[in-house]
Amino acid sequence: MSSQLKEQLILKGVIPENTPKKQYTRKFKQSYERDLFNNNQNFLYKRALFGLSMYEPDELQIMHQDKIKRINKVNLHAQEILNIWKQQIINSITNEFFTKTFSNSNFVRDIIDKYGNYTDTNYISTVDFKSIGMTKKHIADKLIIEGILPHNFYELKPVKKETMKIKKLDWRLFKFKKKIVNDQTEIKKLYRV
Repeated sequence: MSSQLKEQLILKGVIPENTPKKQYTRKFKQSYERDLFNNNQNFLYKRALFGLSMYEPDELQIMHQDKIKRINKVNLHAQEILNIWKQQIINSITNEFFTKTFSNSNFVRDIIDKYGNYTDTNYISTVDFKSIGMTKKHIADKLIIEGILPHNFYELKPVKKETMKIKKLDWRLFKFKKKIVNDQTEIKKLYRV
């Protein structure tokens, strides 16, 4: 801390005059979470969770309708499973809370027995996974158990970035060729008159 800044802080009353210099030096440590999955695993995981929203609009225009339907179907199935799973986790947390808090109450026991494991497929849980202690690995494990992600999900090898770039270039080339073909057919239609 510079002496000018320290003098200004002392005048404003932020720092008392007779404090040692080391007391106000801060050491910042920034920690980063390392992603457990490689790019191929992340792609499958995100496609299951987010569906078509992970694709660019250009890719969606070129994508085959059957593939779009399949991605939507898998995404909706994953969302239903995760929604019910969240409800089950929240039910177990609340049941545990009420049984510990009101351990002698027959009324609470009756409510837990009757409604303690109730889940509704129409209700959409807005609780995020982080607040109930679920990590990306827990979610992936659940999706593997349910058959949404492949059983060898953790053994999948990463895809090289060069091949990913080539795939994107292939999409763009395909789109460009499709546009040229469409333009040529329009020109033919004009000159047939």
